[in-house]
Amino acid sequence: MQLYFGSLTVVVGSSVEMAKVFLKSMDINFVDRPKMAAGKYTAYNYSDITWSPYGPYWRQARRMCVMELFSPKRLDWFEYIRAEELHSLLHDLNKLSGKPILLKDYLTTLSLNIISRMVLGKKYANESHNSIKDKLTEMVWLNGVLNSGAGD
Repeated sequence: MQLYFGSLTVVVGSSVEMAKVFLKSMDINFVDRPKMAAGKYTAYNYSDITWSPYGPYWRQARRMCVMELFSPKRLDWFEYIRAEELHSLLHDLNKLSGKPILLKDYLTTLSLNIISRMVLGKKYANESHNSIKDKLTEMVWLNGVLNSGAGD
């Protein structure tokens, strides 16, 4: 099924078989992402692995991520970080039992702590690093915003 969201064309594969066709046989036709505001303003004009166009740079960045960050061995090695951060989150939420909370803030902190510890070796999401959390929140918000000046 093909849909039009304004000037953006979206193809929907509504079955497992069609998803396999899109992701395996026709992946080169669907590899590029639409130009979104997040890619332009938070990823240095579409230059990170998430937003860069398909080509030699993207393939090398993907290869490095697969080999260094997302390999099964590396993910197993970092499992303790995910467990520690989840335990910390649950401990904090338990202390606030019965009080209203904004879960989004806690999940943002959890994600940022896990990512920063895995990639940088240090926890960055705490009260003195709210600007990092603010940038992450802005990036997530911008991911849903189309960039009408994509050709800029």
